[in-house]
Amino acid sequence: MQDLSLSIRTAGELRGNLLADLFDKCSDLVQVINTDGSIKLVNASWCNKLGYREEEALTMNIFSLIAPDCQENCQLIFRDLLSSGQPKSIKCAFLTREGNRIYLEGNMTVVMKEGVPVMVQGILRDVSERHHSEQAILELNASLEQKILERTSQLRVSEQRLEEAQRVAKVGHWDLDMVNYQLYWSDEIYRILCLDKDTAEATYEFFLSLAHPDDRQLIDAAFWGAVQTGVPYDITYRVFVETNRMIYLRTRCAVYFHQDGSPLRAIGTSQDVTELITSRDSLINSQTKLRKLVELSPLGIALIDDSGRYLDFNDAFLEIVGHSAEELCGLSHSELFTDYAKGEATHRLIGPNGEGCLFKIRVQPLMSEEGSFSWLIVEDVTQRLAAEKALRQAANVFRHAQEGIMITDQDGVVLDVNEAFSKITGYERAEVIGSNPRLLKSGFHPPQFYQDMWARLNDSGSWTGEVVNRAKDGALIEMLETISAVSTDDDERKVYVALMADIRQIKSQQRQLEHLAHFDQLTGLPNRVRLSIEMEAMMDEACRQNAPISICYIDLDGFKEINDYYGHAAGDALLRCLADRIRLLLSDSPHCLARLGGDEFVVVLGHQSEALILIEKLLYVLSKPVDWGHSRLEVSASIGIVQYPDSNRDQGADQLLRFADQAMYRAKQMGKNRYALYNQFFYNPASQLSQ
Repeated sequence: MQDLSLSIRTAGELRGNLLADLFDKCSDLVQVINTDGSIKLVNASWCNKLGYREEEALTMNIFSLIAPDCQENCQLIFRDLLSSGQPKSIKCAFLTREGNRIYLEGNMTVVMKEGVPVMVQGILRDVSERHHSEQAILELNASLEQKILERTSQLRVSEQRLEEAQRVAKVGHWDLDMVNYQLYWSDEIYRILCLDKDTAEATYEFFLSLAHPDDRQLIDAAFWGAVQTGVPYDITYRVFVETNRMIYLRTRCAVYFHQDGSPLRAIGTSQDVTELITSRDSLINSQTKLRKLVELSPLGIALIDDSGRYLDFNDAFLEIVGHSAEELCGLSHSELFTDYAKGEATHRLIGPNGEGCLFKIRVQPLMSEEGSFSWLIVEDVTQRLAAEKALRQAANVFRHAQEGIMITDQDGVVLDVNEAFSKITGYERAEVIGSNPRLLKSGFHPPQFYQDMWARLNDSGSWTGEVVNRAKDGALIEMLETISAVSTDDDERKVYVALMADIRQIKSQQRQLEHLAHFDQLTGLPNRVRLSIEMEAMMDEACRQNAPISICYIDLDGFKEINDYYGHAAGDALLRCLADRIRLLLSDSPHCLARLGGDEFVVVLGHQSEALILIEKLLYVLSKPVDWGHSRLEVSASIGIVQYPDSNRDQGADQLLRFADQAMYRAKQMGKNRYALYNQFFYNPASQLSQ
């Protein structure tokens, strides 16, 4: 029996030694992490890759090594791993000791003890080289796409300017609850569709019935495709409104999902782009007409062989040389034009009566398997009629252009303007002729702006940029201008041609989009993006002034039950009311207030001595009932607080928010309707404030 026991012990020690040797010599990165993220064990490959000694690693938290842009996703995976106990795959960027960025991927598993997670094991592999290769491919594709766009941009510029100038921002939004299959339309949707909000049925099926029969399949396929794949879509289609009046709608939609992958909500916008589509069709027709005018150009084109015999020609060429097609087939090039030479030169045409007319001929050799040929492009430079025709065409373009046009001499004296210029600026042609373009000067730009403009114009012959001008009535006009220097026939003097497009409407839309990107649409409060900017500024100021601030993460207790029972309208009204209460309470204190989404808010407070008093007041005002019709909506709040700068001076805004989030969850675990400080927790019932 003693021999058997000794053998078992010896085998166990051997197995342990083998595992330890495998752990140390494994090329993959092996790590064991406690449930709070602190590092418990790492192998040699881990230390080599990240540049830390083992004793250093054991004093660190794993999230301090993860790149800031990967923090949020890794936190979510880590929480899900601990809550579900199921293995998870992960891929994220780590920062080495030197600050270099490496990309790791692998699997993480939870070690359970009596049903409770006690640690997390992970095996990771360095995939930085593969990641950089993928990025290089993406950058190469982007570069190729940019080159293609640059080649085609000149063909699209006139269409894009017309579309942008005529676009009207008439946008409505809608929200489809995919769980209860309930559809919400904004008032603008009802207005666009000419429907009565009180009687029209807001359902997907009803909306689909309004669509043009030929477009219903397009709409249905786009929507359900987004539900299945999660890829947003952007489509334009036709809808009948009122008495069979047809409009064009552009719809953009994104679908949001539960953690289990089931669809949760579909949120989208619909815009009436009828005027834009109509304008685009008009532009295409105009371009077609212009293309036909080019085909009627007086240039003559002919194809000749190496001996000078005519093989093919256009009607303009026959008109120029004064011969019929049959006569021309019997002649050679040298019999029509004197001093024939390849290249580009001026020749005289030998007419039927022996009269010579001056022509400019450009000869382009063409080599093929069938022999040597040449293209002839002939221009009659003596025919005044052709010149007058070209001038009339230019005058029509000048007169009917949608952009404002101003022509000045080299001294800056205005020679002419078109009707579009007068429409944009309010100045009639007679008021502008003989004046200086300075009459449009708004005072908005410094002198250096105009000095740079003229320097670029003199160097390259053209300048393009945005200018704020002043109209005749004093209004400021944002314009996109292109100024070109054009030489006259004698090449001794220049004229300057300025094209002006009114972009006020486009700039207004840009400002509206910027506001939507930084502020919550429901409450008007800053969103997460704006909060990060303002938090960083307040954190810098707190460090400079040595004046601590408090970051408070607020989550409403019982909001989901109200939202489920009374509906989204009641929930939205409750959120707006509580946001207004917080704003009013903090109006006299330095602060930053933001809504992260759902029922979560963040308040950053200055004046550390007053912070806890204000937080107690916050608990009180948030617990006061809100009237909703004949009902009273009541919630409370759990608040997590992080003080900065403290021991967390080196943490960024995102990490501080995560700390405050953890403290908020501790407040909920302690019974809700109270606050908790990060690493210190206090019982604070709001009811004491009302006594």
